[in-house]
Amino acid sequence: MSTADATVRSARFYTTARRLPWVIGKFADFRIPFGPFNAVQIAVMSVGGLVLVKTASVWWSLTGPAPIVVWIVAIFVCRRHKVAGRTPVGAALGTVARLLQPAGGRT
Repeated sequence: MSTADATVRSARFYTTARRLPWVIGKFADFRIPFGPFNAVQIAVMSVGGLVLVKTASVWWSLTGPAPIVVWIVAIFVCRRHKVAGRTPVGAALGTVARLLQPAGGRT
């Protein structure tokens, strides 16, 4: 067999994290309604929902369901949000790492 007859095979391997970003609500062919959700959306859902429930007696008589609508819009605004091309969680971790570095640099 000559080198011209040999076929070149190539293979590409991608890690799961590169192909599928970290999301909640995507299982094979099943997706939860309006999902999947990323980490920032889960945080906005959790914290915002808790705040709305705990303070409902204050805002319900004044504004009605308006804060609930704002909360739902905020969840979907966070869907594709980027900070300097990075996800908000990655940007926050980078900022924290930078703040924890020694002033004189690393040794």
